Amino acid sequence: MTYFAKPDLLDTKRAAKILDVTVSALEAWRLQGRGPVYRKVGRLVRYVESDLLAYLDSCCRQSTSASEPCAAPTVIRHVTQKPLPRVVSSTSLETVKAPMGGKGGKGNPSFA
Repeated sequence: MTYFAKPDLLDTKRAAKILDVTVSALEAWRLQGRGPVYRKVGRLVRYVESDLLAYLDSCCRQSTSASEPCAAPTVIRHVTQKPLPRVVSSTSLETVKAPMGGKGGKGNPSFA
């Protein structure tokens, strides 16, 4: 029996984030027959990451008057992976002290 890897299906919101466009732009493009290819799973609209990257490659231009796409290399990256959280240890933080020397002088706010 042959098994195929299931592609990650992205909803319109996640696809819009990858393309850096609004959800309504993707919806309008679907109605106009433009934009990246998509799948209909029942009533749901789904995108595949490789199709989004292929669409980005097709948008490459070398000048504003160019009608043909340029031959840009595809950048392969895993865009659905969430970035790792930034960890800050308490020992790496500096203590910032308020200026001393009076109550509420010019440029010197009063701290209680």
